[in-house]
Amino acid sequence: MKLDYLKRSPFWVLLGSPFILWFLLKLGNNGVPLLTSDSGAYLLNARELKVPFDRTIFYSLLMRVFMEMESVGFGVALFNTLLLPFVLFNYLYFGLNRIVVFKLSRFILLLVYVLALIFTPLPWIFIQIMPDVYTPILGLSLLHFLMATNTKQAWLYGCISVFSAIMHNGNLILISVFALLLLGMFLLKKYSNFAVIKRLFFVVFGGWASVIGSNLIVGHGFTASKASHIFLIAKFAESGLLKNYLDENCQSKPNSLCLYKDDLPEHAWDFIWPEQGILSKTGGWHNSKEEYSRIINGIVTDPYFLVQLMFKSVEATYLQCLVYGAGDGLSKLDEKSTVYTEVVNHHTFYQSKINNCFQQKESIAFSEFNLFYRCCILLAIIIVGFILIKRFRTRKTSTLLVFAFTFTICNAFATGAFANVIMRLNTRGVIVFEIVLFLILIQTLMESTFINKICSRFKIGISSNLRSELYILFSFLI
Repeated sequence: MKLDYLKRSPFWVLLGSPFILWFLLKLGNNGVPLLTSDSGAYLLNARELKVPFDRTIFYSLLMRVFMEMESVGFGVALFNTLLLPFVLFNYLYFGLNRIVVFKLSRFILLLVYVLALIFTPLPWIFIQIMPDVYTPILGLSLLHFLMATNTKQAWLYGCISVFSAIMHNGNLILISVFALLLLGMFLLKKYSNFAVIKRLFFVVFGGWASVIGSNLIVGHGFTASKASHIFLIAKFAESGLLKNYLDENCQSKPNSLCLYKDDLPEHAWDFIWPEQGILSKTGGWHNSKEEYSRIINGIVTDPYFLVQLMFKSVEATYLQCLVYGAGDGLSKLDEKSTVYTEVVNHHTFYQSKINNCFQQKESIAFSEFNLFYRCCILLAIIIVGFILIKRFRTRKTSTLLVFAFTFTICNAFATGAFANVIMRLNTRGVIVFEIVLFLILIQTLMESTFINKICSRFKIGISSNLRSELYILFSFLI
């Protein structure tokens, strides 16, 4: 009976998630979560419970819940912060076999899961204190949501989608763009299920309403981010659009940025974060909105600059798609930094461990890992492309590929055109695409006559019984 239950359900994955995550943490960073400078902001916001100007509060709020649980002896806050999305990802991923149209066996899902942990940067995303993990979760929950066959499923996956979207502003933009694209496909008669589109817009509305509501409650006004004008101006500076606008308008419409139009930084983060940067010299976080908003309105209402903005957005999306790997921002932590002091002073479980982790010892060879990951995804694209050209295109492969590709492009646009062209932001979306590539590859191999001939030669039967036995074996090994 127990074996039959294991064969019918991914329960063993959910039950084993804490042990798998612990293993990934131990292997990846000697048991300590990976931390970036942004992790420090989330940790600080979790402790102070202040809705920040530059990001949503919800990832920090979730962390605060786990901190309160730790204070009464229930778990370790940072580990639980990683465990919840890990369990959600596993639940959604192994639940793909319940989507009838795909006909994915549990055995194939298990093989692809192992491949993803080895051949993609997914493990590094799982073990860092950042909301990036919620982007692949959003991708999987959207796929379930679009394929839901009843109201109960639609509610469940819709709620998971909203939960994932509100963890990062980029996810809100991503799901909004995705919904608009689906609406466009409906208008072009390429997609016929308008009921699904209506439900998806309710999900989008739920995400935006949650974030705007959190800002209204604390007096930040009717906005998703009180610092959106700063990030847009920094993005325009990075793309070169701000320089073009200032060259054209500084004489007729002078502003404080005109003094620095020839010294604009190459990257958006160099505009925002340096203490003596251009932002601090032109009003800072609190006094730049009026002037920056005037410039933004001038750009989007002028047809000449609006066309430039469109081209720059497409260019940023393309450039974002080219960067892929792990390790962004994962350098040795300064002992005076916010993230280091927050962990040492307020997360006692990792107090004595942080200086012995691989990140602090700078012993993680991300450059070698990234070369390996890029070769793997390139090879997967080539092989799957060959399979689709030479073998077959089915509804299953077409639906999976179109969804994964669209989701990846939407993420690249949401992050590249509105934030920064950096590897970390693109990788979290590409993961969904790469998993789909692996699914198609393994499914094809399992069905190929070549594999069947090899199995016949060695008297190995690829029967449903053998697959079930291998499935159980792999479950206990993991």
